[in-house]
Amino acid sequence: MIKVFKIKERPLTLAELVQESGLVGSKLDEVQMKKRVGPCECGCLDYILLPVWSKAVKEGGKRYMNCVNCGRSTHL
Repeated sequence: MIKVFKIKERPLTLAELVQESGLVGSKLDEVQMKKRVGPCECGCLDYILLPVWSKAVKEGGKRYMNCVNCGRSTHL
């Protein structure tokens, strides 16, 4: 099971991840989010969700998350 964390918190549920992605009200639902977020290229299943005030999120306009193992970034 893939786990996405906010810093120092419990893993997010798929519903919370959809809400954090800023896609609430869109056609993206929990099933689609589960398909969208997969394992990192290193094989790790845990990510840290970057806060909305982070440089990457502000510049990229998307919710980014980093792999706990190798630090690679991906977005929702």
